[in-house]
Amino acid sequence: MAEAARNQLPSGYDEDFVSTVEDDLHCSICDLPFKEPLLTRCGHRFCKECLEDYFRRQVGEPLTCPADRQALNHEDIFPDKATERKVLSLIIKCPSDGCEWTGELRYKETHLAPCPFRDVPCTNENCPVILKSKDLSEHVSVTCQWRIILCEFCSEPHPKCQMEDHVREKCKLRPLTCPYKCGALNLRDKVRVTNLCFFF
Repeated sequence: MAEAARNQLPSGYDEDFVSTVEDDLHCSICDLPFKEPLLTRCGHRFCKECLEDYFRRQVGEPLTCPADRQALNHEDIFPDKATERKVLSLIIKCPSDGCEWTGELRYKETHLAPCPFRDVPCTNENCPVILKSKDLSEHVSVTCQWRIILCEFCSEPHPKCQMEDHVREKCKLRPLTCPYKCGALNLRDKVRVTNLCFFF
């Protein structure tokens, strides 16, 4: 996951906007609406990450504007708060399938935190399931095969998907029936078998 994030190219906001975003709010490097826009002395705007990545690739060369190749110093680049406010006021749709919320981009994270349709991982250890937030509680406690349950014989905790093996192969308190059909029952760790019957 972290490796994928490192390999992802810098970009602006890749959201599902309700209306078409004006061209002058698009970064000319990533062609997406500006994220943390910067304004150059020569009058061009770029996403902060896009411009910084462009400069990193100019190693050993003088800094230039990606749009017109004019020479730049770091002092020639400024945060463009007015444009940032415009972009953050654009109306987007919730990225979660099934959710009908729309609102300003600036409120996306505030909405997603409690959004019942956002994708979340199961919180039980080793469970790979991704599901909707609204379904998490029931899955974790009722249907997840990795939920922890107690053995009915020894009360040891084990994941549901491993309990059958535990009872069949390892549980020391599970009563065993004599294989010679004498009707005797005893615990696994107290059983010895002869060719005739159990000895206790």
